[in-house]
Amino acid sequence: LAADTRRQAEKALRACGALGFTAPESAQEAAAAILAAKAEIEGLIEGLSREAPAGAHRTRIHGDYHLGQVLASQDDLIIVDFEGEPSRPVDERRAKSTPLRDVAGILRSLAYGGETVTREVASRFAEAEDRATAAVAAWREMVSGAFLEAYAATVKGSRADVTDEATRARLLRLCLLQKALYEIDYEANNRPDWIEIPARGVLAILAD
Repeated sequence: LAADTRRQAEKALRACGALGFTAPESAQEAAAAILAAKAEIEGLIEGLSREAPAGAHRTRIHGDYHLGQVLASQDDLIIVDFEGEPSRPVDERRAKSTPLRDVAGILRSLAYGGETVTREVASRFAEAEDRATAAVAAWREMVSGAFLEAYAATVKGSRADVTDEATRARLLRLCLLQKALYEIDYEANNRPDWIEIPARGVLAILAD
């Protein structure tokens, strides 16, 4: 997991460095902030992976779990598309990993959902941007907390449960960093004007 996060960091930093001057100014500023945080990112990966995990198992995981993979059907939810991240080779998609990677996927997806709403409000009602930002932050904290509580209760006693609290915290933070770095590389190459969202995610993880 640490090695993969380092690879994602290298790709994200390379993508930020290659972001052209044609990209929006806000995207260039976000990329510059990530490049300036290179040493911090590398140090955090090293710090989070220094101790061997305790009370944790590798399992089959979804691999590309986000809100777009969860369909509401009457009073139930259906999870789809178990083929993993499209950019990864098949052997990596099939490999077992910590299920906290999927947890991080949902948490990052919630961040995207909130940021998308804020951007939409700001584009229509500039005077309401601060209120929208505050409301979205409160919503994200509430819904992320509810998800984590429900997840912990559901996996308790199964091999998906990481029983050591310190290990669980380190693994989840590493998975969140990995996912946000992956998103930076994706956005830089596909939607540069969206790179601010994962960049803010990485900087928040560093500041936590």
